[in-house]
Amino acid sequence: VGESLEVIAEAAPEGAWIQDVASLQRRPLDLAREVGLSERYVSAHPMVGSHRSGYAGSSDDLYLHAPVWLSHRGAASGVQAAAQRLWDTVGAECEWVDATEHDARMVLVSHLPQVVAVELARTIASRGRGVDELGPGGRDMTRLAASNPRMWTDLFAESGPEVAAALRELIERLAGMAEAVEAHEVERIRDAFVEAGAWRGE
Repeated sequence: VGESLEVIAEAAPEGAWIQDVASLQRRPLDLAREVGLSERYVSAHPMVGSHRSGYAGSSDDLYLHAPVWLSHRGAASGVQAAAQRLWDTVGAECEWVDATEHDARMVLVSHLPQVVAVELARTIASRGRGVDELGPGGRDMTRLAASNPRMWTDLFAESGPEVAAALRELIERLAGMAEAVEAHEVERIRDAFVEAGAWRGE
């Protein structure tokens, strides 16, 4: 990213503004500052797509009503307005956020579910069960396991410690559920389901 921004800083016409489409925003904004692009730079993270990559994963309504997180570190007001107009034009719903807060949020709402899907798929596969045997819940839960490994490897290189901490918390919760199931602690199991269902609003 740093090398690309250096080239952009040299080649971009005067008055042009620059925007990325990145899953993590803190580092791109730091690099933009290093090459003198902060006043012209916006980082954008549209929460869209699926486990499919490239053209095969595209659709004509991809951004319609999609949340898009926007961050900047000193971008001019005109640049911010231009970025907002761009996403408004394709029907997205934008919110400006602090980049550090955004990245911490993504660890929980995006990166953690991805790892869970991968390890759930590996666990099922290790017991000799195939995808064709999955029920609707199993298919939903393991869909992300087919995501692009290279993309996620790069993301975890940036957010590894935070993801690891979230995983350790999840491991503790899973261990507690295993104990409850093994001990037939019906109320403890039910309470976990009730709490999760209330969070989901269903």
